[in-house]
Amino acid sequence: PHRGGAVVSFPVTRIRRLTGSARLEVDGKDVTPAYGRLTVTVDGVEFASPVGKKGEFYLEDVPAGRHLAALEYRGVTCSFTLEVPATEDARASLGTVRCAVPAGAEALR
Repeated sequence: PHRGGAVVSFPVTRIRRLTGSARLEVDGKDVTPAYGRLTVTVDGVEFASPVGKKGEFYLEDVPAGRHLAALEYRGVTCSFTLEVPATEDARASLGTVRCAVPAGAEALR
């Protein structure tokens, strides 16, 4: 109506961004898992990121704590524990995360 108004609610949620780079350890050597995939599982919910050319990854809304993670690269899956810090910041850098490839992963040799 004339001189009327409206109230509109916008549900807002905070996005928590996690960035970092991934490396695989194969026979004592550092390997960048370029164009691989990083997956983190929390209580049955999967958070995934493609891995960039230099090993970089980006995840959103992964809760703080220690979580099962897996790096998939050239047919090999390397499992490890990813530690996500408890912080109020909207962005957190995890630095370089590393995973040692188990012996016998011939696809990377």
